[in-house]
Amino acid sequence: MNKNMFVVVTFFVISITMIFSGCVKKNIELNSVLSGNLQMVGSSSMQEVCDKLANDFMKKYPKIDVVKSGTGSGEAPRVVKDGVAQIGDISRELTEEENPEYFDKYNIAIDGIAICVNKENGVKNLSINQISEIFAGKIQNWNEVGGRDGLITVVGRDAASGTRTDFEKNINTKNNCQYSVELDSSGKVKEKVKSDPNAIGYISFSGMDDFVNVINVDGVKPTDENILNGSYKLSRFFIQIVKKQTCDELVKAWIDYVYSDEGRELIKKAKLIPISREFS
Repeated sequence: MNKNMFVVVTFFVISITMIFSGCVKKNIELNSVLSGNLQMVGSSSMQEVCDKLANDFMKKYPKIDVVKSGTGSGEAPRVVKDGVAQIGDISRELTEEENPEYFDKYNIAIDGIAICVNKENGVKNLSINQISEIFAGKIQNWNEVGGRDGLITVVGRDAASGTRTDFEKNINTKNNCQYSVELDSSGKVKEKVKSDPNAIGYISFSGMDDFVNVINVDGVKPTDENILNGSYKLSRFFIQIVKKQTCDELVKAWIDYVYSDEGRELIKKAKLIPISREFS
């Protein structure tokens, strides 16, 4: 090894050692009970599961205050990069424009995207092609797909939504949907569908309830089992992002908790499929 190469390698080793030592030292200096504020911002589809996890996490660490907010996945990279929040919630993959190299990424769950209609709607099944043509405006009346006469109200999420991004990708209508109304949360989509007999929309599996009907897709029921066996095609990851190589002890405790047995059980209770850390 020549002298210049030796200097470069030595500098690299010292730099890495200092970074690692800084994290270790910071952890050693922690009190036995963690304290502080943990901010999570981004996907509204992840609100329910994050709330469930946060409530139990704060029982485990009573001196930590966890706050989850946000109106869409598009917020997540910006707020984490700018230091507004330690954790970003995102229900789609990061884009190249969002500089994924700035972040460490944790897949915490698999979520299905459910197609929902009003309780008065008699349509029980739609093909992917029919769904695509409805949302693209090519099918405009329910009687074209076996329903009663009525102009279809196409309800979608706003442009910042990760649910919208993955839904449009899965039905091959990216940037080509003709929405009657765009809303900023899955909850608002569900409320619109509940109140409009001719409405159709898409929501997270975690938001499904008896107030709307959920459509089978290509004859396949939207269930966890059918997502895992690949027969139900509309699904995506729930992801949390943090700054690359962060030493934040609250973030580390949160991530450890999410992948723990307790965290995974709460993810199941939120109607999601938990992911083991080694597969994240």
